[in-house]
Order: sequence, then structure tokens, then C-alpha cells
Amino acid sequence: MPQSQAAEDKAKAVYDKSDAATRASLSASTTEQILARFFAPAVLSTPGRIVFTIIYLAWTGISIYGATQIRIHFDI
Repeated sequence: MPQSQAAEDKAKAVYDKSDAATRASLSASTTEQILARFFAPAVLSTPGRIVFTIIYLAWTGISIYGATQIRIHFDI
């Protein structure tokens, strides 16, 4: 289905003012566009890095604790 001229002009304007990474995501799927436009900048910002570091450390700590609680009952 062909796009209207206004839609093509708007798409070209968005493409022209975008950086290389955003240009690559504009030709990607909807999921990739959402990840590139919203999720990646949020994660790569300073608060995002802090939040994900805290989540990573908590997850690692819980995993280590869980690994220390494993009991093996090997009876022959």
C-alpha cells in the first residue's frame, strides 16, 4: 500500500535529523525501534546504569546464597 506524500515527507524529515544508530533502527521492526528509541537510552543513562548494577548485584548475591544452600544426599 503506497504512502501519501505527507507521510513520506514526514518519514524523510525524521530520517534526515536522526543519527546513524537511529537511522538503522528506522528500517527495523517495531520492537527494535522501541528498544532503540526508548529502552537503550534509559539503560545507558547514568541512573539506568545504577539501577541495572544494583539489580545485577542483588541477583548475583541471591544466586550465590542459593548455591551455598544446596545439599547433596548421596547415599549408597
